[in-house]
Amino acid sequence: MTTMTLAPCHRISLACAGTTTRGEDYPATFHRIAGDLDAGAFLDAPHLYSDRQRWAAAVHVAVRLAGRSEHLLALRDRCAGCDGGCVCGIVDPGGVSSVLCDYAQSPADPVASPGHAMGLTLRRPWASMLMVPSEAGGKTVENRTDTTTYRGPVLIYAGARLDHAGIELGRRQGLQCMDFHACQQGWLGAAVLVDVHRARGCCAPWGNTRRTQQLYHWVFESPARLARRPWRDGARGFVGLQPVSWSALINPKVLRDAREGQG
Repeated sequence: MTTMTLAPCHRISLACAGTTTRGEDYPATFHRIAGDLDAGAFLDAPHLYSDRQRWAAAVHVAVRLAGRSEHLLALRDRCAGCDGGCVCGIVDPGGVSSVLCDYAQSPADPVASPGHAMGLTLRRPWASMLMVPSEAGGKTVENRTDTTTYRGPVLIYAGARLDHAGIELGRRQGLQCMDFHACQQGWLGAAVLVDVHRARGCCAPWGNTRRTQQLYHWVFESPARLARRPWRDGARGFVGLQPVSWSALINPKVLRDAREGQG
């Protein structure tokens, strides 16, 4: 049995010592983008919201940000001239500020270099089924043999392995387009991990109802799927829950291409 926690991060002000090359200070860039994505309140006053609300807001901001190239470029410019020494911090770990700051300081390899998010590889079609809202009959429980103390946003990667039992169960539960779910591979989106408990004959139909000391139900809510095709870029699945950068989901190619264009 293993436990995973996020790497420690600094809870400091969003303000940095300098300004961007476009003449806009760093906090203003963050607030402008958060406002455009309808998340300004979560950035300004995260203490007014519950953990689940803040985590859900972060998930949905990341997915919307993935399709906004102008905002991605603004975040890149935000750290221009910092030479890796930017001290803009995470005032709300797991929240909207973690998404913006993490992408602004995106590592070259967002999976190998830990960031301010957590990622999880699931087999197909389970990963895609988890991206369907519960109101539409989506999967809310992942059956695993390991546990974790972590609670918060989880970036979902659909691996290469296909579990035909998932296709059959999805069809029995009335999920549409199981062929679509079965073929989805790569970074699909994100959801919020809100609970982990031992399997006790509970959480049907998605939770395995066997009573066992070796199985855990990981309970998810507030899924958000990327609007574009799954992003792989040569990335492979990984074992267990591990720290990753939000840029793995948001689309690191935009940032890399922009930097190459400056060279």
